[in-house]
Amino acid sequence: MEPATQDSRLVKRAYWLIKLRWIAIVCVGAGTYFSSNVLAIELQELALYGIAVLLALYNLTILLLLYHITKINHKVPESAVKKIINFQICADLVLLTVILHFSGGIENPFVFYFIFHMIIASILLSMRESYLQATLAVLLFGFLLLSEYFQLIPHYCLKGFVEHCLYRDGVYILGTFFVFATSLYLVVYMTSYIAIRLRKAEQALRASSDYLGRILNGMHEGLIVIDRDFTIKDVNGRFLEQCGCTRNEVVGSKCYKVSHHEYKPCSGPGYICPATQVFDTAKTVQVEHTHFDSAAKTHFVELNAFPLLATDGNVEAVVELSHDITERKQSEQALREANFLLQEKDRIKDEYVSRLTHDIKGHLATIQTCLAIVRDSVAGKLDSQEEDLLRRAYARAVKLTDFVKKLLRLTQMRLSNRLEMDTFSLNDALRNALSTVKAKAEDKSITLNCNIESSVENIIGNQFSIEEMVVNLLLNAVKYTPANGTVEVNAEDHEDNIFVQITDTGIGIPTKEQSKIFDEFYRANNAKAIERDGTGLGLSIVKYIVERHGGEIRVQSEEGSGTTFTLRLPKSQQQ
Repeated sequence: MEPATQDSRLVKRAYWLIKLRWIAIVCVGAGTYFSSNVLAIELQELALYGIAVLLALYNLTILLLLYHITKINHKVPESAVKKIINFQICADLVLLTVILHFSGGIENPFVFYFIFHMIIASILLSMRESYLQATLAVLLFGFLLLSEYFQLIPHYCLKGFVEHCLYRDGVYILGTFFVFATSLYLVVYMTSYIAIRLRKAEQALRASSDYLGRILNGMHEGLIVIDRDFTIKDVNGRFLEQCGCTRNEVVGSKCYKVSHHEYKPCSGPGYICPATQVFDTAKTVQVEHTHFDSAAKTHFVELNAFPLLATDGNVEAVVELSHDITERKQSEQALREANFLLQEKDRIKDEYVSRLTHDIKGHLATIQTCLAIVRDSVAGKLDSQEEDLLRRAYARAVKLTDFVKKLLRLTQMRLSNRLEMDTFSLNDALRNALSTVKAKAEDKSITLNCNIESSVENIIGNQFSIEEMVVNLLLNAVKYTPANGTVEVNAEDHEDNIFVQITDTGIGIPTKEQSKIFDEFYRANNAKAIERDGTGLGLSIVKYIVERHGGEIRVQSEEGSGTTFTLRLPKSQQQ
């Protein structure tokens, strides 16, 4: 995911050219010895061996120079490397010309080794620079031929290889030079054309690779490629950030050593190794793991592992995307701890309220009994003013007792957090609730209607709580419905649920207050205007009971036009 730069590739090619020259040096020495001593060809051995030594010293100098430049500058400019390559090829052409001079000149078939240098130049240099190198080679070879032809320099004939010397044969020289020159230029043209196309393809591939690398390194998730030996083949920048390591430290290491600081693959009860799973099943795997960075700091990660298929369809490697969920895990843990503390505080509060209301209930019962005795003149006759005061005190005691009973009931349900469930007839429970409120409805001339489908029968729940819930809703409906109004109960069977609707033609609930009516002690403003001393606990008890049965309650109301409460009760309870 970190492609090599153009400069680094050019430096490698410069070193490659030096390696080729070492081979050439060995070939010059070995070729000279073999030709002279085995083939008995007359050569200028001392000169050729001297050139081989000179070539070795020159090659060593270039090697040290290149090493020195690359050591000082980790990023060597492309222009500097090209200058070194151009110098090497020019020097090689000059030395090759000198070698040809001492080994037969035009009679030496190795004259066409100039072509190899043209191929190398076309690969490493631009087309213009390659043509300049070809021109230099043609000029050097032409200068050698003319110098020997006009006897400006001595010609060393290859006796034992040719029958007679050819350096004075004008037609042969002209023909050979023409073939030599055209061959060089044709080689440069064809090689440069192919090299340019390859460079363009390489640049496009490098651009695509760089683009892909930037995408991968810009990902929020860490990416890691693992082979069958659990060796990390590649990573992106985000993964290096997660583990706190460098690329060299990670690539080539075992994944379990980098991520878990272990010396064997992931194992243990309930611990899934995603790489192993993917290699075994060729399917995507998602797990949560605990990883450690280079400082041994714990990180929670969500891993998504995908198979990388080979051409034969087998899993060649596994690609893992790791999303750091440490903050989320820490937040979840903090939330769990806070929730536990809140539940504990709520339990302590409920226990306190339960004990308090139980004690108050006892005292209120005693007060209520004493007031009843006095009110009924058992302790003696009272005048009208005393009777009025006792009546009002008794009424208040009754209301307060009712409030304490409801508060105690709600607190006990919350503390126990469970209801005894059994099978019972919901049809009978609804009719029992209607019978309970029938007298109060008749006192206000309110019509009670009941429409229960015949299929509404047995459900699993707590019959007492269900009846209590429906009675609360019916009493509210009767209380807040004007005289001569209507209260209706409808029950319908819908697959796994029973839907119960309680509708009245009462005062309704203001829209802004409908979201608060299930809160403890809350009462709507228009309800307070009708009855000032309500408890505000009835609907809280209703909501708690229906939710403990796995159901839900909804309200639809319009102020002045009545209210509909809809209960959904499951027929059976989820374990």
